[in-house]
Amino acid sequence: MTEFAITARGDRVAYDLYGSGPAIIFVAGAGPFRATDPWTTETAERAAEQGVTTLVFDRLGRGESAAEGPLTLERELDAIAALLDVVGGPAVLCGHSSGCSISLKGAAAGLPVEGLALWEAPLAGDAADT
Repeated sequence: MTEFAITARGDRVAYDLYGSGPAIIFVAGAGPFRATDPWTTETAERAAEQGVTTLVFDRLGRGESAAEGPLTLERELDAIAALLDVVGGPAVLCGHSSGCSISLKGAAAGLPVEGLALWEAPLAGDAADT
């Protein structure tokens, strides 16, 4: 059942919450959202059966998380912060594609992230330059 969190900037973020225990928040890439990505939901449900709190959400401007104006990284991080509040933070962020970049930035910005699981991160350039 869809629930909603409100970010510090007033954006409304749709999410599904499963289970209880240590938390994992799934951060999708640019294209998918809950209605078009049953695999992430199934993964979240299976992890919840193992004693983990899981949260799957629609990134801003996708699915039920309608948003107007530029979808900046700061707004995406505000959404992650609001969802960390939902799970009672800290949490592991499980990012896919551009969701990896958002997850990495959230951890670097000091959000209560206790771990990262990243798949197909869009990294480029020399690591020494970052």
